[in-house]
Amino acid sequence: KGICDYIFDLREITEFENYFACLNELKQIFQPDVLWMCNNSPWFETNTSQIRKIFSGVAMIAQDVYDTREGWIEYYSNPEVKQYDRYIAIAEINFYKENYKIALEYYQKAMEFNPENIDFYYESIGICYSALNNYEKGLYYLNNAIKMDKDSLLAYHSRGLCNINLENYDEAISDYTKVIDILDNDNDAKSENIDIYIEAICNKCFCYYQIDNNKDAIYDYTKAIETCNSDINIKNQNVDNYLLLLFNRGSAYFDNEDYQKAYNDLIKFKEYDGEDTDLDYLIGICLAMTGKEDDAEEYMERAIDT
Repeated sequence: KGICDYIFDLREITEFENYFACLNELKQIFQPDVLWMCNNSPWFETNTSQIRKIFSGVAMIAQDVYDTREGWIEYYSNPEVKQYDRYIAIAEINFYKENYKIALEYYQKAMEFNPENIDFYYESIGICYSALNNYEKGLYYLNNAIKMDKDSLLAYHSRGLCNINLENYDEAISDYTKVIDILDNDNDAKSENIDIYIEAICNKCFCYYQIDNNKDAIYDYTKAIETCNSDINIKNQNVDNYLLLLFNRGSAYFDNEDYQKAYNDLIKFKEYDGEDTDLDYLIGICLAMTGKEDDAEEYMERAIDT
């Protein structure tokens, strides 16, 4: 309500040969200033010149989804299509199938088509480049996406990944802090994106580790662990990250010489990975440093024997 007042399906109203007359009648009734065309049909694309004549003096904006074989991409080189006033390029089908290389190829083709009159989903392009390990280009497009949308969850999350791989750890911390803040302020979004939430905290803590900031890392590790412990489904869905959180927080406690807390985390981690002899060695040191020499000896011997 308030967004759309009328919906007309021309195929339900009449036959193809009467479409032009219907469009002309609609123009006379509504006298639009802008014609926004979203995901046009092949009929529309092949009759662009006639439609342009009907809507002469009206700005025409094309926003079409295209795939590798079918859709708008088949028509982008037609001279008639260049009559549109503006274009919004989307390679959505390939993007959401995580076929980033093909999606990026079609974004690039669209760029060559009419670069002065085309708008891109900068977020999608940046994510494509990031997924293909081209982090500098990913950063460029994601910066543009964030300029356009200050609360773009995926843009901040993906830019954080770019910054990590470019060793811009302070910038990555800022990106992941934004992701966490966005989701902390929207419980529904947090529930829907809990994997992104946990991953953002893990990556943020990794950055803290890289700049020797164990204090802040431990704070965020604890926040993520408590989130996992609050719901068994969350823990089960993020078990790998949960184990990484336990191990990393235990390691951070160990580096801070807080051996009892280090032991508590590492022994929980060992329940899932009992064959790690390096872990036995760390646990042995924790036990020795907390006055439990006999138990420490058992772990040390196991680590040395292996």
